[in-house]
Amino acid sequence: MSLFLRLLEDDDKALALRTALRAVAAGEPDPRVFEADPDAFALVPGAPFAYWVTDQIRETFLTFPSVETHTVVTSGTGTLDDFRFLRLWWESTAENMWFPYAKGGAYAPYYFDHYLSVNWGHDGQEMKAWIVVSTLAIFA
Repeated sequence: MSLFLRLLEDDDKALALRTALRAVAAGEPDPRVFEADPDAFALVPGAPFAYWVTDQIRETFLTFPSVETHTVVTSGTGTLDDFRFLRLWWESTAENMWFPYAKGGAYAPYYFDHYLSVNWGHDGQEMKAWIVVSTLAIFA
């Protein structure tokens, strides 16, 4: 077993390190100190250095199969040509063709002003066709 210190949230790293080490020496718990077996990192695909993850979570990777073995993993709605398919909401004219589009941005737990619209006329037929053509060109 090895001890790992997670001091990312502390502004004064030197003080946080001293405090955490004193807690370890005194046998007292500290939320910044983690004990993990480095060999257990191999249980997670790619063996990330995730010392703060519990053994139960690491063992979950043994219990359940990888998503990639049973399905195709893709991202959400993407245009592959934003200039062609996205407009600022005040630029879009046809109400039955342009719909609000969340492209990303800062974390907003309660409200997000959707300032973009996506061309989704005829159930996104034009954009879907463009994505198929672009994807075929990428893998050709």
